[in-house]
Amino acid sequence: MRPFYMGDFYPLTDETSAGDDVWCAWQCGRPDLKAGFAIFFRRGAAPEESRAFKLGGVEPGATYQVESYGGSTKAVKGSELGSLAVKLAPRSFHLIFYRKQ
Repeated sequence: MRPFYMGDFYPLTDETSAGDDVWCAWQCGRPDLKAGFAIFFRRGAAPEESRAFKLGGVEPGATYQVESYGGSTKAVKGSELGSLAVKLAPRSFHLIFYRKQ
């Protein structure tokens, strides 16, 4: 993840409080590497079980290889990656790495 922090940063949520009832998410991308990551956190008292996130710097017509931390790897269209729906249990996270093909 370290190399991606030297690139573009996209806050994906407005929530910055320390409360236990919000989601927090951000994305870091390197246009020069055509890759990046996004991480999503659902805090314990956040009432929504899922949220949609608009990722930055993603080309809708391109295809991306997306790897979920501890899970699968699949090819997805940029239009799907650019409007990503994430469903999480309370007090959990989801991390994805993406690379333009």
